[in-house]
Amino acid sequence: MMSTRVCLAAVAALLAVALSGCNLVVSEKPMFSAADARAAPVLRPGVWTSADSDCAFDPKAAISTWPQCANASIVTRTEIRSPTDASKTAPYLIVAGDPLVMQAKALLEGDIKANDGATELYFYLGFQPVDFDEQHRITAMRAWFVQCGPPPAEPPAPKPGEKPNPRAYATAKPLPGMAVQDTGMCTPTNGAAVLRAAGPSEAWGRPHLTARWVRDGDK
Repeated sequence: MMSTRVCLAAVAALLAVALSGCNLVVSEKPMFSAADARAAPVLRPGVWTSADSDCAFDPKAAISTWPQCANASIVTRTEIRSPTDASKTAPYLIVAGDPLVMQAKALLEGDIKANDGATELYFYLGFQPVDFDEQHRITAMRAWFVQCGPPPAEPPAPKPGEKPNPRAYATAKPLPGMAVQDTGMCTPTNGAAVLRAAGPSEAWGRPHLTARWVRDGDK
């Protein structure tokens, strides 16, 4: 099975993603609004890390001293941003469901688009809280990208001079409410389709993304 980590490039796990042809569910407009988040738990604001398992760093030290493998992020009630580049800011919300779903705005880099002319992309993650604080704010979580359907086998590498077929990286069996575009992108018809796809995607999105709150503030 093709790893999601191989298929995308992430900054702090959630900020900048290369989404083309990865079987991931994306949309040019948000499928959810703040009203859909009212019944969902919230992330505790502050400094978060999605450090690699073998990453050694001092969580009490300033973020500026952390190695890159610590994957630091600054989380607010509405945004996730890079601690070193304020331009890399991803608005997000957590949607009530079983499992929860996180909707986040992707940072488009270069020519990454869902379709010609798209100026925004939103992606979606199934979301499972692991720990809470005394105010029932989430302080640790795991997540997985919502996918279009069962991932295909990894296609053979293109021959020299041959362009890759982005549809070869997308499922041949889209889930109900999902449509695979010629770009290889998978788009949902509505929010209900995203919520339905989040559950089965848990098995397809391994290894899962993990993150935990470290402290209040942004330094």
